[in-house]
Order: sequence, then C-alpha cells, then structure tokens
Amino acid sequence: LLDDATGALTTVAAFGDEMPSVQGLRAGHGILGAVAASGTGEIVNDVDQDPRRVVEHTGIKALIAAVLRVGERVTGVVALGSTV
Repeated sequence: LLDDATGALTTVAAFGDEMPSVQGLRAGHGILGAVAASGTGEIVNDVDQDPRRVVEHTGIKALIAAVLRVGERVTGVVALGSTV
C-alpha cells in the first residue's frame, strides 16, 4: 500500500521467502515503485535484467504487478512473482 504522508510503499502481506520486503520503497523507485508512480500495471519477464531492480538475489525471475486504485488515486500495488 502507498502511504500518502511519506509516499512510501509498505508491505501488508507477502508469501514465500523470495518476496523481499518493500518497506520504505518510494513511488518511482524500483520496479514496484515505478508501477505505483506510472499508475500502469506491468509484466516483467526477466527481473534480473530490469534496470529498475533495486533488490538483488531475491530468487524472483518474473513479476506481474497491478496498480490498486480508489477512483483515480493510486493506493498501492499488488505483485505476483515467479521463481522459475
């Protein structure tokens, strides 16, 4: 979820050891931050090669991220990662 006061993404729920915490990740920073800032969902087929990647060695190979909205306001990002 996106904290309106700080502009940071906070992890509400995560499943699996490969999913790193996004605590303190700001909109516009990293893959999920870029999705939050743009307001557009993405499919990233090769996370390791994406120049926006900020967390190394997560084990996540591919990622799909969708924007959460209330009206026109972006409230967060939901992401699903694959380790294969």
